[in-house]
Amino acid sequence: MATAAEPIVQRRFTVDEYHRMAETGIFKPDERVELIRGVVHRMSPKNYAHVVAATKLYQSRVKSLAGRASVFKEDPLKLVRLDSEPEPARSQPDSEPRAACAATLRT
Repeated sequence: MATAAEPIVQRRFTVDEYHRMAETGIFKPDERVELIRGVVHRMSPKNYAHVVAATKLYQSRVKSLAGRASVFKEDPLKLVRLDSEPEPARSQPDSEPRAACAATLRT
């Protein structure tokens, strides 16, 4: 007698679990990944056009927001409540990054 297969349930990870996975070597040192809403995603490799666009965007934001906000270029943005740590091309968070206050742009 055949039985119906149980559905596969996707396991989501917290930011802390994601960091532990990196620390224990689950990801290769050169592997580009990011955590989005608890799911580990592979990131596309950077190419020349990406580097040029991200650099120009970063430079324009630094200039226009000088003295009013911090601007970070392609650094992880830790969003614990969303189980996420994306690496946006640009972010301008306040002193404690939160989804509501961080403007991000993906290239």
